[in-house]
Amino acid sequence: MSVVTVVDRVDREITGVGVEISSEAERDAKGSDVDLSIYKSKVLLIVNVASKCGMTNSNYTELNQLYEKYKDQGLEILAFPCNQFGAEEPGSSDQILEFVCTRYKSEFPVFDKIEVNGENAAPLYKFLKLGKWGIIGDDIQWNFAKFLVNKNGHAVDRYYPTTSPLTIEKIRYKKRYQTATHLAQKTVEFPDSTISSPAELEGSWMSVWSGYVAEGEVWDRGLGQGNQDRGSASVGEAAALKFVVFLRNSCAGMGSKCSKLTSCCWASSCCWASQQNGPIYEAPTRIEKEEKSEGDELPVFCEFTIEQLRKATSGFAAENIVSEHGEKAPNVVYKGKLDQKRIAVKRFNRSAWPDAHQFLEEARSVGQLRNHRLANLLGCCCEGSERLLVAEFMPNETLAKHLFHWDTQPMKWAMRLRVALYLAQALDYCTGKGRALYHDLNAYRVVFDDDVNPRLSCFGLMKNSRDGKSYSTNLAFTPPEYLRTGRVTPESVVYSFGTLLLDLLSGKHIPPSHALDLIRDRNIQKLTDSCLEGQFSNDEGTELLRLASRCLQYEPRERPNPKSLAAALIPLQKETEVPSHELMGIPHSAASFPLSALGEACIRKDLTAIHDILHKIGYKDDDGAATELSFQMWTHQMQDTLNSKKKGDVAFRHKDFRAAIECYTQFIDAGSMASPTVFARRSLSYLMNDMPQEALDDAVQAQVISPVWHIASYLQAASLFALGRENEAQIALKEGSILEEKRNETS
Repeated sequence: MSVVTVVDRVDREITGVGVEISSEAERDAKGSDVDLSIYKSKVLLIVNVASKCGMTNSNYTELNQLYEKYKDQGLEILAFPCNQFGAEEPGSSDQILEFVCTRYKSEFPVFDKIEVNGENAAPLYKFLKLGKWGIIGDDIQWNFAKFLVNKNGHAVDRYYPTTSPLTIEKIRYKKRYQTATHLAQKTVEFPDSTISSPAELEGSWMSVWSGYVAEGEVWDRGLGQGNQDRGSASVGEAAALKFVVFLRNSCAGMGSKCSKLTSCCWASSCCWASQQNGPIYEAPTRIEKEEKSEGDELPVFCEFTIEQLRKATSGFAAENIVSEHGEKAPNVVYKGKLDQKRIAVKRFNRSAWPDAHQFLEEARSVGQLRNHRLANLLGCCCEGSERLLVAEFMPNETLAKHLFHWDTQPMKWAMRLRVALYLAQALDYCTGKGRALYHDLNAYRVVFDDDVNPRLSCFGLMKNSRDGKSYSTNLAFTPPEYLRTGRVTPESVVYSFGTLLLDLLSGKHIPPSHALDLIRDRNIQKLTDSCLEGQFSNDEGTELLRLASRCLQYEPRERPNPKSLAAALIPLQKETEVPSHELMGIPHSAASFPLSALGEACIRKDLTAIHDILHKIGYKDDDGAATELSFQMWTHQMQDTLNSKKKGDVAFRHKDFRAAIECYTQFIDAGSMASPTVFARRSLSYLMNDMPQEALDDAVQAQVISPVWHIASYLQAASLFALGRENEAQIALKEGSILEEKRNETS
């Protein structure tokens, strides 16, 4: 297919879109015409704003901070008031401007009131919504949706209304061309040209502002000069190309009525086709977004050996089991560490996946998903009869724990609404990626990350099937059609989501049939958690019940899809400015935990204090080690090995750490026994000699031997602090504090 054909096709797709630009679109809030050419070559963050929304304060405050920080680097924020969502922007333009300037002292431009959805939507927003935005869809869901436009005029990303502006600053983008070799996608062929290698198409990670204020490598390849020798590119999303064609049509077809909005701001974009010496090259297929902190990029999916996972979980130690039902669960989940990263390992029973090929295919498919609403799948293992999955570790328990078996406080209403929204967004993302089936969706499948944000476990996206049927394991809560067909369908997942909404409302696991009876009898009080008294209005409770009832419809076709559920849940959100960990009453970092003397020493990087504590403890934490040593001494066996350890202990006591390393190494290399204390002492000796990586390796080995030994975690924290890996050090410190607290409780 030639590029001309693609352009013609896109021309036809957008015929009749916004040939007239309304006067509002080219006027600011004072009624003055604005020549938008002043924003040429700038990065734009375009936001539909409202003055009376629950998210008004947080958004305007953070937009001001963002603008102040980046306005001199080429960022411009354009605010468009809109009254379409809950009538939360009812004022006149003068009132809106006075509100923004007086209360928030915003310096970025505020335009006249517009509509963003429907037939009367402003042409700008028709432009912005042309792209295929995955889980977000076309229509704007609520106030404060955000679009990012690069300096070439391309709408390169879109954010939910609940995405805070300062979060966008941290988001990093991976821009990537995907060839038909990598994914079976439709491609645009350019005759007489080839791509020498897929590596030519690989983009680079760059921050949001530096990546779009300056022309990045990928955009130069995709839209710059000299692309005649390129081969083919995936068309995946044609949003950027539609932008070019639409502008071309607008400028050519509107004559004297051509608005400044289209003819100025992206004037250079309209000339691409005519200036190219060769064919127009497709824009990147998609921009993958992960709301992760800097340097926290998820690795690509990979396959592990059973030995790697055995070591990561300390030999699948019982102490590392995190499954709700422990060893009694049919498939056991363990926590572990792999390359200093915490992981969750699900080990299936031997009959779960008899077909190795099917297991690998399923795992590789799920492993391509990457989203901040999922506990993402990192890899798998398929050796002999072993079938294991490796995912991100979520340290803050499950929804079932916080909802049904809470210890200190019940889950607040605002947090329950947040859980519902994030789950709907996760299901919407999976549906958009062709993974609409989720098996046994329940409160045990919802886990909480380091920030105590809820995520959907990726494990439910995989389940073995026989004869084309997917088998659920909890018939009491399965949808009606499953009892007839034995199949799980996308509509079945929505039914299960409805049962989760009932869980969130009631704080109990109520069978759907019983819940529907209560709803029909208007016995709502029995459905409502008494712990929520005074936290929500009747309207809010009624709306959540209405959504649950729709999800639980007997006929699958009458149930809503995840996208519409997410849209319906957005306006219900409360306390959006409050972090999840505060709503849940869970300390966010290790600094919030009461630390022992050893923990405090790790934070201070006081190696002398750590030495004094380790020397005082001695070998009393070596389970059975002291007895074994005494027996060996009594039998006079391996005397040389024991002498090495004794010499190491003397050197350690006298702070001769080089000699301690040498002697402990002789003892460890002899392999007579595994002593976590010896590894801990050698770890500290390495730290004293400015060898933090070696110290970290020994601290990890100490934990492999003794999985719940708090000192191993503390030494990992000290080593990570020395390596400058602050975030990981804080996590290890928190882990050590928790283990020490549990140890003290049991003793």
